[in-house]
Amino acid sequence: MIPAGTRKRVKRLLKGTRAEWSVVDPLSEMKGSDVIDTHIYHRSPVAQLQINYDIEYYKEAILNWPHNWQVIIEVEFKDPFDVVYYRKVELSKSAPFHNMDDDISEAIEAIFSGANMKQYVTTHMTALIK
Repeated sequence: MIPAGTRKRVKRLLKGTRAEWSVVDPLSEMKGSDVIDTHIYHRSPVAQLQINYDIEYYKEAILNWPHNWQVIIEVEFKDPFDVVYYRKVELSKSAPFHNMDDDISEAIEAIFSGANMKQYVTTHMTALIK
């Protein structure tokens, strides 16, 4: 739990944080094993070190506090000739990250509508606190 007195400092520190991960099957009810290659970065190497060192401390602030989010969803496909191509959607919203669940689900469903599922490889997601 982050003390109320340090809330402003933590919000400033988190600005510039970028989380990247991949999802095996984003259309299903996801299990922990469906999320792979998770990495957390920051535009400042010092802030990145601090956040990564004590990620459990900052997790509540990252996920539950309102931030200006930019979420990029890239779905990777491979055509019959093994040529990789992507379908991409960007979302921007000022809210707690968990409040974006419906927006993200709708964007993923829109990406997959009309797609050839036999060509699907994986989904890459990036969430940036602006």
